[in-house]
Amino acid sequence: MSFDATTDIINGIKEGVIDATVAQREYDMGYKSVQIIKLMAEKGKDAALTEMGAVDGIIDTGVDVITAATLKDYEPHWTRRASRTSGIPRAGPHRRRRRRAAPEKLVIAWIPKALNNPVFEVGRDGAFKKAEELTAAGPIPVEVDYVGSVASDAAEQAAVVEDVIAKGVNAIGISCNDPTACEDPINKAVAAGIPVMTWDSDSPKSQRFTYLGVDNYQGGKAAAEMLVKIMGEKGKVALLTGVPGAFNLEERIRGFKDGVAAYPGIEIVATVYCNDDINLGVQVVEETMQANPDLNGWFFVGLWPLFAERGSMPLWEDAALNKGLVTISFDTLQVELDFMKDGYVQGLVGQKYFGWATTRCR
Repeated sequence: MSFDATTDIINGIKEGVIDATVAQREYDMGYKSVQIIKLMAEKGKDAALTEMGAVDGIIDTGVDVITAATLKDYEPHWTRRASRTSGIPRAGPHRRRRRRAAPEKLVIAWIPKALNNPVFEVGRDGAFKKAEELTAAGPIPVEVDYVGSVASDAAEQAAVVEDVIAKGVNAIGISCNDPTACEDPINKAVAAGIPVMTWDSDSPKSQRFTYLGVDNYQGGKAAAEMLVKIMGEKGKVALLTGVPGAFNLEERIRGFKDGVAAYPGIEIVATVYCNDDINLGVQVVEETMQANPDLNGWFFVGLWPLFAERGSMPLWEDAALNKGLVTISFDTLQVELDFMKDGYVQGLVGQKYFGWATTRCR
């Protein structure tokens, strides 16, 4: 069982090594972000939310359940999705896309938690593609300004928002490092007449007009269900998460804890934080393994330490291969698929990153 529908996962279903996947619409998260902001500019907030099918201000990006039996029905969508990603320009990770002040343009600042996280690059491509389509359709050219701090940092992200407000962008889409820290920057933008939406990670008490993304709580529960099925109803479990307080990560943790609450034989012995940093993720995983040599399971709320080179986590790797340690991780990037193929990771819960700029509601 897997999450997402990358090329490798689709091929795995075709080859019979993956039985089913729950696919998010990552492309749509970028694509529809741009679409809804364009509608906002033309028709106003209420009309835009109605047209996008929002419920209580939330746009659920939805999922597709794909098996060998349903793959044929899904493949036309997959073919269209693959064609969308071809020829899309990519911005360098340490530079901003320059633009001239052009009031006749609709300029959208699309702000990820960090520029050094590959998860956000697919959503960025969706945003660029939708802007390209809207510009071609006219009459108003649409430009996406992909900007952010290099690493996840709430203060630096706030400074990025201040910067795009000063530039006079027409709208902002942001994945919040911290829901509370994002409130003031978002509200300042709204006060300046700039509509703001959140994607991936919400700031629900801010004045953002909508949140677009997956249900992270349900994703956490799905991870718990996979862990119990593979590990069993007894055992010691640890959780690895990123930036403390990040709304999407906290919701995944809440869903996971609720998911294992029905099994009194499962004990969560540690929740460790890595601040979205790869090296710190490696360190806290190994420290937890050393402190709990009888650990039975991990829930990686994000994939941070898996970006490190093989051999960086010898205690975790040995336990995974030789001692029955079960690891369930969020996200479905290639590095995680490789860990799954080699037997280190047993389950993945993924998102449709490309769709962070556009979603189709069902």
